[in-house]
Amino acid sequence: MTKFIKSPTALSIAAVATAVLGCTAISAETADVTREAHAQTAAPISCNLAIGTANGLLQIEPVIQATTAVSGIYQLRVEGPGTRMNQGGPFSVRAGQTLELGRMMTSGSASSLDAEMTLTIDGQTYRCPTTL
Repeated sequence: MTKFIKSPTALSIAAVATAVLGCTAISAETADVTREAHAQTAAPISCNLAIGTANGLLQIEPVIQATTAVSGIYQLRVEGPGTRMNQGGPFSVRAGQTLELGRMMTSGSASSLDAEMTLTIDGQTYRCPTTL
């Protein structure tokens, strides 16, 4: 039969061991989150918004370029004074291919609009640069 000693020293050692193991677990979890954040920046695809004009209207086109063949879902939101547009859907692109995912047209200037574009690939969400 195992005997348990309930001395203050044994309890102190147990408390220190628990604290050290807890800190080690937190450190390992933090390292995993850091690796995940770095992995998000190394996306298999690059994305941006192409801005232009056509027939006096502002034209906004979400564009992607893949380094490897990937499939996923994109979401684009554009808002501003009197404007609220949402666009999204599935995409599939070959390695090295550049693909225009859609087109939005609105009146006004790009500087008055706010945009957000995300890509979801294999459960990972990537934010695209959206400076208008």
